Amino acid sequence: MIELIALTAQVSEDESFLLSTVLTLGALTLAKRDFVEQRSKQLLSGDNLEHALRAPFVASEAYIYFLQAREYIPKMVENPTRHGFRGLSLISNLMSMLLTTESQMYVSYHALHVAVSIGLDKLAVLDAHSDDFGLVIALWEIWSATCMLSSFHGVLPPIKREDIKATLDLNIVPEYASTFFQLRVQLAELLCQVTTISHPPEAHMSDAEMRRALMALMLRMNNLEEQYATDEHTFKRQELLILELKCWKSQVNMLSSLPSMVLKVNVRAVVEARNIIKELWSYYNPDSIVEGSMLAHLDWNFTYPLRTATICAFTATTVISRFISSEAYLTYDYFEYQLGRKVLITLTSIMPVNKHFLLDLDAMRDL
Repeated sequence: MIELIALTAQVSEDESFLLSTVLTLGALTLAKRDFVEQRSKQLLSGDNLEHALRAPFVASEAYIYFLQAREYIPKMVENPTRHGFRGLSLISNLMSMLLTTESQMYVSYHALHVAVSIGLDKLAVLDAHSDDFGLVIALWEIWSATCMLSSFHGVLPPIKREDIKATLDLNIVPEYASTFFQLRVQLAELLCQVTTISHPPEAHMSDAEMRRALMALMLRMNNLEEQYATDEHTFKRQELLILELKCWKSQVNMLSSLPSMVLKVNVRAVVEARNIIKELWSYYNPDSIVEGSMLAHLDWNFTYPLRTATICAFTATTVISRFISSEAYLTYDYFEYQLGRKVLITLTSIMPVNKHFLLDLDAMRDL
């Protein structure tokens, strides 16, 4: 499709938009690996992770393409097309090195608006070999991401799960990927439920219902974890996917339990925060970058799990920060708080657009 657009003498605005987003993504893919390699060398030399990186030429090229694509966004929203939806989905989910989480949320809102306008949300029956198949997968992916981003910022997503009539009965191969896809959508639905708690007119699950739903999903995640492949590359890839699901589950657990922690009814949110910080540290730590094990098993889409991990690490460290400030006997030397901050330093050193999370954490301490 992209080759045909690139070779066409006269292209439409939505084709130009999609071409610009794909060129941005290609240049970013090269730049991302360059950034990680630079961090590896910094760590080997004992340099500070918070020092700025040299921007490779290809990063500047990516930004030029991105600026071109961004100019088309208002027109894509005004005149919805399938190419417009494809481009907006790519920007929201795969260009998180260029956009803050808030900006990604608004782009995902635009993508959902376009999807509804062109009827993707009503595709209940699909031919696995048609373009519709990939578009419906993209619809569910962008909806799930919107739920994650919206709940993180404390707002309701623009579309409820029950309003989407598109099928979830998708024959994704292999089965492992299909199960992962289904679990992420179900966890996204729970995140939407969590957000309704702070919006009184909205109906939401009871605490007991939320716990039962989480337990059922955790059992499925455990079964998925037991299906790890034996070859190292596939194992590392699946390990990353499972860690992402754990981040989604932890977001649900922490956000739903936070009101109880504030009222000092229970500390479930703190327990969850401590556990996920240790999980994240086991995967995202400076040693994994120095040894090259992290870089060797990343693919072109690695900013997606990095975004999820960053959001979860910030939420977890925030939960612990609020817990520390509520108890006179605790200090900010608290082990999991310091570890959570180190995880954030590592993650934001690869994706500097999220550096503000560290400033936000420090601001909480000064309140």
